[in-house]
Amino acid sequence: MKRIIYLVTILLVTCSLLIADGYKVTKVVEVGPAAWIPFTGPIKWSPDGENIAYFANNYLMISDTLGIKQEILYIDSGITPRRFEWVSDEDIAINLPKYTELNSNFINSIILVNISNKQVTSIAEWYDVSRSPGNTFYEGPFLSLEGNAYYLQKTTTGRTKIAPSGRSQVAETIDNAQWLLPEKSSFDKDNHCVRWFLDSGLYKIDLFGKDSTRITPTLFRHIGPFTAVNSDLSWVSNGGTLIRIADSTCIVMDTIPMQLPDNVVSCGILFTSFNPKASEILFNQSCDGEYPSGEELVVDRIGTFNYTTNEFIILDTLIGIESCTAPVYNPDGKKIAFLDNDDYRVYIIYREGR
Repeated sequence: MKRIIYLVTILLVTCSLLIADGYKVTKVVEVGPAAWIPFTGPIKWSPDGENIAYFANNYLMISDTLGIKQEILYIDSGITPRRFEWVSDEDIAINLPKYTELNSNFINSIILVNISNKQVTSIAEWYDVSRSPGNTFYEGPFLSLEGNAYYLQKTTTGRTKIAPSGRSQVAETIDNAQWLLPEKSSFDKDNHCVRWFLDSGLYKIDLFGKDSTRITPTLFRHIGPFTAVNSDLSWVSNGGTLIRIADSTCIVMDTIPMQLPDNVVSCGILFTSFNPKASEILFNQSCDGEYPSGEELVVDRIGTFNYTTNEFIILDTLIGIESCTAPVYNPDGKKIAFLDNDDYRVYIIYREGR
């Protein structure tokens, strides 16, 4: 364990006070090595913005925002977790698959790890069996629009339905939201999520489907898995398309003229998230092309787009680091954590408003 602690190095990347749209970048901090997490990305900010959580070699790592105070809290069975979320400033929920010793089948579990007392609590456990009628399994953890953590207890009906992407059929389930902190259970009606219904549009619904508000009509044949909504529900993003909810006006970020990397043919927006405090969206742009030798070229980079001033900023160029991916804002929007896709290391960008 000590060797892994020593591998987590700290480096301050020196740079001038670089001016961007509405802010200046004051420094970039290298925190340490990290692993990609399917479906969620590798990095999560605590609700108070004081710490980040990420995985390195299947160890759960907790670091402050300078990479100085770091801890290794948990090791799994050698399989990178599927999802994880901060439940509070001290608790992290993890969807953790593992193999059984007897027959090498999967056992899936959701656990709760307390970063203060190091206590690990099992929340749910189930075998990854076929989705036969009446079978119960779990998904999550997730965050409601209000920032509260929950997971879904899903019971199969034996029927199928169209997947949210519109591209395939999936097992139909009866879903029940379960809170990761029991004291949240009395606030079900005050917590919501966003769901696309391909035949009618985007809705804000409560976690039990008892109340819904239509946000915007459907505009897409297929819906991506990383739809984002800003804090006041005035804008929504689906991939590289931004929709102003008041009038359904669209901004297609992929079509805005910008300089492409060398030898790249086309680029697309994969992941987006809205700045909690400003009219700005953070994005991950993936570009395809080929080297002069004919080998395939894939370039990942991150940036921001101000949908009030229509200004793009590519952060890779600004901070002098290439192959950036999976960016996430901290709760006040003044810091951005991301992964360097070349060496899988976590960095944090510090910004100040002008």
